Amino acid sequence: MDQYVINIATKLRKSRNISQCEVAEALKVSCAFVGHVENQKTSAKYNLRHINLLALFFNVSPHYFFPDSALV
Repeated sequence: MDQYVINIATKLRKSRNISQCEVAEALKVSCAFVGHVENQKTSAKYNLRHINLLALFFNVSPHYFFPDSALV
């Protein structure tokens, strides 16, 4: 589930030509944190507060970051 959320957020960011640092500013975290989240080799993940702030930043519902059904 964590990777699903990260993939959606990264896809949104890239489709809008937004830098990791711009996302970091909206989340009130460091640019490095967003880089770590997007790097599958690290354990950094977004939490629910981050997802809410991402939804506000991208002007989408928090539901946008979750699948329609449970992942197997």
